[in-house]
Amino acid sequence: VDFYCGKSIDKAKNKAQKKKFLFFSIITNLSILGIFKYFNFFIGNYNTLIHLYPILPEIGTINVLLPIGISFYTFQTMSYTIDIYREKVKPQESIIDFACYAAFFPQLVAGPIVRYSHFNPQITKKLVFQENNLKIGLTFIIYGLFKKFVIADNIAIQVNNLFTTEQDLTNFWLVWCGALFFGIQIYADFSAYTDIAI
Repeated sequence: VDFYCGKSIDKAKNKAQKKKFLFFSIITNLSILGIFKYFNFFIGNYNTLIHLYPILPEIGTINVLLPIGISFYTFQTMSYTIDIYREKVKPQESIIDFACYAAFFPQLVAGPIVRYSHFNPQITKKLVFQENNLKIGLTFIIYGLFKKFVIADNIAIQVNNLFTTEQDLTNFWLVWCGALFFGIQIYADFSAYTDIAI
């Protein structure tokens, strides 16, 4: 919907036509989101209320599996049409490139919503291999693996042993060291994941 609405907004002759396509996009997206996420919630509340007034008919709920990340995808593609309406970007000509933008799953878990103007150059620009970038990338990966498997995992063994065995946890220094090393373990874990991902 947003791919075609984006093209229609760009081709529209005046602001009123552009606004119609934008509203169609927003209403369609929010309707789909509302049906999947909130339909059963509102029907359940309605059915609870009609027990107070039995003259109204009860409505059945729908058993539909909620698509993973529907809110994220909805707002991401809506931002695309809004940016076209505001004339910040031109519409994508290729539906495959648009689908790549809409369905780029690594940002689903990491967030936040990436604007089309930031993502588009990454899929349309010709990439040039640079040996230096490979060296830097491999260095980060090696550092990350070292932090994860040598530092974080070994500290985790000791911290887990401290807090899961029958230790004297009334000893202030023992508990304090355990908490400190747990913090170091968490830091090393996330730092390692960041190095590997970059």
